Amino acid sequence: MKICNIWNHFSTITRHRNLVRKHCFQIGLYWQGLTHDLSKYSPEEFWSGVRYYQNSDIVYNFFIFSFKHY
Repeated sequence: MKICNIWNHFSTITRHRNLVRKHCFQIGLYWQGLTHDLSKYSPEEFWSGVRYYQNSDIVYNFFIFSFKHY
């Protein structure tokens, strides 16, 4: 397990959560926006995510681009 995987995984799930929160707030889903993916920060899910982390920025950015243009 690499130290950079810890930071990168944390950054990825936080970026995703912030985007979901932003879009939920825009349509009035405040509670869902605040509580979305909180379990990803629990030790069990976080450390398994770090263990299997792959730099998926390309896939993630493609998904966001596709979603915005759907």
